[in-house]
Amino acid sequence: MSYGSYVKTIFAKGHAYHYLRPPLHLRAQGVRSVRLVTEDPVAEAAAIIERALSTEPDNQQRFERHVRVIYRKAFRHAQDRGIPFAISYEDISAALDRSKLKCEVTGIAFRMVVDHNGYRQPFRPSLDRIDASRGYTPDNIRMVCVAVNTAMADWGEEVFWAVVHAAKRRKPRTVTKREVLNRPVKIAKPGGAE
Repeated sequence: MSYGSYVKTIFAKGHAYHYLRPPLHLRAQGVRSVRLVTEDPVAEAAAIIERALSTEPDNQQRFERHVRVIYRKAFRHAQDRGIPFAISYEDISAALDRSKLKCEVTGIAFRMVVDHNGYRQPFRPSLDRIDASRGYTPDNIRMVCVAVNTAMADWGEEVFWAVVHAAKRRKPRTVTKREVLNRPVKIAKPGGAE
């Protein structure tokens, strides 16, 4: 494996800054772009990727599993509601690639870590029909996070953005977006149980 292709160099103010740009299947498992600080950025990138591969030996299989889960959920949803369904696994995989593993509405990075608590994960990818009056076709799908898809399900994108902008105007400035996105997600269980 050539690790040099995952290293991006940026020149600014007379200095060279090196960054790891991990492959898509590793980004799906939470390996993020990081600044490489050693004298040999390729070796540092190789060490980071090898460490990720050794702890997660089936990253590509896990990525493909996410695609299959998204496909099955969309297929069942379409069957239950009588919505035309004309997409394949490849269409969903292409939509994930196109999204660069970020919600296509908000830009929030997907969290594709498997959590077995049985409840929806707000930042996992979800398939959205751009035009809800049409079926699931390759030109009418996009990847959004579950929270966004749930919020837009009944009233659409316009109401979603109206709520977002209203909340943004009222939000106290004590918490940054980075803090919100990096904190662990705690999901309340039905009935108020912790």
